[in-house]
Amino acid sequence: MTRAGLSLAEVEATVLDAERLADELEALGAEAGPEAPLFSRALRTMARNLRLALIAPPDETVLLKMVLGLETTIRRVSVRNLSLGDSVPPSQRATLPPPPGLAPQEVWEKASDRGPETARCPAPKESEIRAKAHVPAKKSG
Repeated sequence: MTRAGLSLAEVEATVLDAERLADELEALGAEAGPEAPLFSRALRTMARNLRLALIAPPDETVLLKMVLGLETTIRRVSVRNLSLGDSVPPSQRATLPPPPGLAPQEVWEKASDRGPETARCPAPKESEIRAKAHVPAKKSG
C-alpha cells in the first residue's frame, strides 16, 4: 500500500530511524550536548505524529511534508552528532594532516609554491562595455 507516493514500509523505516536516533541521543546522555534531550523529544514527537497520520489519513501533501520533515530532522541531528567532537567548523578543518613533527603554520611558512592564491590576477581585458563607461563629472556648485 502506498500513500503520497511512498510505501508504508518506507514511512515506517523513517519512523524507526528517528526512534533509533532518539535512543542513541538518550544513551549518550550529557556527551550528546545540552540540546540532545530537545532533539530526542522532537524526533519522537515527529515519529509519533507520522504514525498517527498513517492511521487517520490526512491530506496526501501533508503526509509527504511530514515524512520529508522527519527525514530532514534525522539528517540534521545525525550530522550534528557526528561533528560534536570537532571544535573547528567543517570549513576550517584541514584536508590533509601536516607532516609528522610540523605544525600547519610551519608547513605554510616553508612552502615555496602555495598555488593559485599567491598568483597575480591578469589585467582585465579591454572591452566594449568598459570603453563606453565613463565616470560622471562632479557638478560644481
